[in-house]
Amino acid sequence: MKICIGTKNVAKVQAVKNGFKNYLENEFYEYAVESGVSNQPVSDEETIMGALNRANAALKEGNGDIGIGLEGGVHRIQDKLFLCNWGAIVLKNGKSFVAGGARIPLPKEIDVELALG
Repeated sequence: MKICIGTKNVAKVQAVKNGFKNYLENEFYEYAVESGVSNQPVSDEETIMGALNRANAALKEGNGDIGIGLEGGVHRIQDKLFLCNWGAIVLKNGKSFVAGGARIPLPKEIDVELALG
């Protein structure tokens, strides 16, 4: 199976490879693709869109079986800013899947530095 990863970030690429390590005959290809969202996504919606955009772009560029996109962002819940992360898998038939990770509260200094608070 040809798996196209929408990043060249070593940690993200290794995470994808680890996720598929029990499946035989995979080929991994890395592509420096754009997320199509802001450099610092500021909502779950924008972060999901970035992950989907990366997965679709990698799949298209690599003409593979699966495209994978990973995107990190921040999301406000009430008056607190949280780190969020989303991953997307897009199959060559167009079907897509998204999943999010843990929410980690960020210090107020980060909120101020990002000029979001």
